[in-house]
Amino acid sequence: MAKLTFGRFKLDHVISVRQLSTVHYFTNLTNYDTPSHSHNLWEFVFCEKGKVSAWNGNSRTDLTSGEITFHQPGVQHRLHVGEKPTAMFIVAFSCSGECIKLFRNKRIRVTAEQRAIVNLIIDELNCTFELNDGQLQLSELHAKANAPVGAQQLICGYLEWLFISLIRNGVDTSEPDAVSAKRLEEVMEKRIITELCDCIDKHLTEQITIKMLSEHVHYSRAYITVRFKEVMGVSIMDYVESERIKRATQLLKSGEMSVTQVSEYLGYSSLQYFSRRFKNAVGVSPRVYATSEIEKIQE
Repeated sequence: MAKLTFGRFKLDHVISVRQLSTVHYFTNLTNYDTPSHSHNLWEFVFCEKGKVSAWNGNSRTDLTSGEITFHQPGVQHRLHVGEKPTAMFIVAFSCSGECIKLFRNKRIRVTAEQRAIVNLIIDELNCTFELNDGQLQLSELHAKANAPVGAQQLICGYLEWLFISLIRNGVDTSEPDAVSAKRLEEVMEKRIITELCDCIDKHLTEQITIKMLSEHVHYSRAYITVRFKEVMGVSIMDYVESERIKRATQLLKSGEMSVTQVSEYLGYSSLQYFSRRFKNAVGVSPRVYATSEIEKIQE
């Protein structure tokens, strides 16, 4: 009898939940505030009913019934519930997979299917961990001795199912590969580059470093350096320089600042260095450029 040989296909994991930190499920909460805090975990807040105000850094999101938002690691956040009775479900967790970063600064209205997944998670947590006076409000997790077989694995699976479902609803599914790992990577890459460019634009008059940009988007310096060059065709610091020169031409054209003032405003170390960089980029010195632009206006 011939011995059959089978190939093995390694299955992709776009997101993988492996650790839980805290779980809180409040069913009838009023006049509740958490202190502003941060940690190195991801956290989601699901408003089952009522209203929850969630601060993520300086950004405020008001959740109503059926909405979910995420807090990313390292960012100060807090919650507020007013006089209206509110039910909310909060889970702090760690996971692997770049796709989780798609949820940064998002408020998402869940579907009926996703609400059902949330209920499965809550039910499994209730039968898996020792409760606090019968409540699923746990700052520390202790597994029950009689928990069902595979309960913890099911919790991970349900969380991953919820997150993938949320991602699929937020990605254009008109193309066959819209929810593939490759497609998700492209979506994240576009978001990262956009955030980097926005950050550079906002801080153009300040000292900009790769370390600062890396911390802003929560990716490594090596990753953003390579990705930015691949997408934009120039290095990050060359892009910063070109944006500063572009801003300088706008300021000089307006005539509101002198060449010296523009140089200082944009953070150049000296007027001579600014003049040299400007001439290399534009072809004429900033003084000649400013004079020619003023003459054009007068004509």
